Amino acid sequence: MPKLLYLLLTADCTDNPFLTTFDNTLRSGLSSILDLSDIQWLQACLPVRHGALSIKSAAMLAPSAFFGVSCIDARPSAVNSSGAYQVEV
Repeated sequence: MPKLLYLLLTADCTDNPFLTTFDNTLRSGLSSILDLSDIQWLQACLPVRHGALSIKSAAMLAPSAFFGVSCIDARPSAVNSSGAYQVEV
């Protein structure tokens, strides 16, 4: 799981079909172990503060994870003649 999270943070995997495959495999595995119905699966995806498992979809998290890290990584590289920062991304 940590390697998947690292991949989501460092590579733009927005439209990768393997993320949907991973989500479906995770759902089928947990549903068979815990014997979850569709409604129970939706409840398991709720946040922990609501008493659920807080299971996240990798396909839904990929764009925001990559965008968040790329925004943090954008550092001011120089100040131009007008005093504004020039940012290299």
